[in-house]
Amino acid sequence: MNSMNQEPSFWNTVRLLLVAARMRAMGRRERRQEILNKKAGKPAGRRTSSWGWIGTVVSVFFLSLVHGMAALSLYFVISAAERIDAEHQGKIAVSSWFLEATQTTQSSGWNPPDYASEAKRISEEYGGKRSEIE
Repeated sequence: MNSMNQEPSFWNTVRLLLVAARMRAMGRRERRQEILNKKAGKPAGRRTSSWGWIGTVVSVFFLSLVHGMAALSLYFVISAAERIDAEHQGKIAVSSWFLEATQTTQSSGWNPPDYASEAKRISEEYGGKRSEIE
């Protein structure tokens, strides 16, 4: 028997079809690249650049900025709510250094802390009259 008269086996046929499909896909990809290069005004043979990663970096930076601003506003809202809650209980919210200085002077008998400067800070930051705060 002549080998030319034999029918190809099933697996040879599958292999032949897969090779042909791969070559067609490569040709389509090259043609698509040529069309993109022509649209971009680049000479034939040069590849186009992929700038998609810049959009990702800018998006990540922008969303990080948005999340940071949201966290900062949440911090300010919570501190204002704590201050308002303390004022409803009849207390005055003061800075930590002033509280420590007051506790130190009460226990040791030293000079009293600078009430005027703390009253000025509270009046400037939250409003109100300095004389009423003192």
